[in-house]
Amino acid sequence: MAGASFQAMMMDGGKRRPLSLNYFLVGGGGAGGGANGGGGGGGGARQGTVSSPAKSYGITVGAGGAGVTATTGNPGGGSVIAGLVSVSGGGPGSGNAANGGNGGCGGGSGSASTFGSTIFGGSGIAGEGYNGGGAAYTVPQPCGGGGGAGGPGEGAAPGGNAYQSGSGGPGLVCSINGNTYGGGGGGSASGQGAAAGAGGSGGGAVGGANNGADAPAGVGGGGGGGGGPPGNPFGYRGGNGGSGRVIISYPSPTKAATGGNSIYQSGANWVHEFTSGGTFTFDV
Repeated sequence: MAGASFQAMMMDGGKRRPLSLNYFLVGGGGAGGGANGGGGGGGGARQGTVSSPAKSYGITVGAGGAGVTATTGNPGGGSVIAGLVSVSGGGPGSGNAANGGNGGCGGGSGSASTFGSTIFGGSGIAGEGYNGGGAAYTVPQPCGGGGGAGGPGEGAAPGGNAYQSGSGGPGLVCSINGNTYGGGGGGSASGQGAAAGAGGSGGGAVGGANNGADAPAGVGGGGGGGGGPPGNPFGYRGGNGGSGRVIISYPSPTKAATGGNSIYQSGANWVHEFTSGGTFTFDV
């Protein structure tokens, strides 16, 4: 039979299985830090193509990290296509005077509380995401933004008449559906007047003067940092990270597999998107 979609298939018992599989996966985003906290890192992301795919793959979708008050948030969970590829969840944003947490994308730093001190963002994993932003001691006291799957989080910097907490780094554009995932969360607004950082594109949440914003589900964005006076044990909560996603596509004129929370046709490909765990299985 003629046509690229048919050439990319193999015969098996009178049926056809695609000879290639495209994947994109993003882990759960990290939570923002509380009480002058940095933004959470977006979930790590990877995409690629594998030839001669297996008949079946178990799918794990990472959960977002939970935000807490007055301390470093929780990291996001990893996403997995079993036997093929995995990514780590985003690193958490730190609370006041602490470095951001490491992860697929690094979390942003909390505000520095000692004159002349520097606080660093967390480290991302090469091939999955970028580092979070840091902060140096200034008044007002700003925080760093979380790293994104497509770029680093911003460090605290002057903005207008006040200091601006760092914005989250951008997410990564998915080659399968064109959407962006894994944006970093923005640093919090300081109790002393620093402005909040914006969330990175791809689900990153904005920092808050009170509670940091929660990242939306299914996009792998980092939570926004929570506000509050430096060192206040009753500071506001960092935002929750968003859960991740796994996306699989294959060239076929008809649907040739099962599994996924959403299945649709896009051009010459069929796409299976997972927002929760499950199994992807070819019909043959």
